[in-house]
Amino acid sequence: MDLTFEKFQLSNGITLIVKENHHAQSVVVRGYLQGGADLEAVNQAGLASFTSNAMRRGTEKHTYAEINEITEAVAASVYVNTGRHLTGFGGKSLAEDFNLLVEMMIDNLLCPTFPVEEVEKLRGQIITDLKEDEDDTRGLAGRYFREIL
Repeated sequence: MDLTFEKFQLSNGITLIVKENHHAQSVVVRGYLQGGADLEAVNQAGLASFTSNAMRRGTEKHTYAEINEITEAVAASVYVNTGRHLTGFGGKSLAEDFNLLVEMMIDNLLCPTFPVEEVEKLRGQIITDLKEDEDDTRGLAGRYFREIL
């Protein structure tokens, strides 16, 4: 297995690390930006994660339904998520759909519209998940254990 990676510096300062595999029919793209939950004020806990989840809910070019329809039609996926220190983005597709994958990722990252209806659906899903977590004894035990530590 060849573990050779190539590193490129773009004129805008972005660093690309590329690993080609001509035996695979798929493409995986991952990217990271500095910044995440660590940058939230105490009264904004969860905002970075909420924002990254809402970015895919509609863009200047596509509704949430259209984004899902376009990516599912070619068995592709795109995501944006936030961790403690980084915000990650990426996707995967067949190699032949690489241009579509990149277009969808750019649209999600640069042109989100945060449609009110979709943002409220997301908020409801998160609230439901939090309520379900309160009934999950395993999760509660894990949280209590971490608090004690």
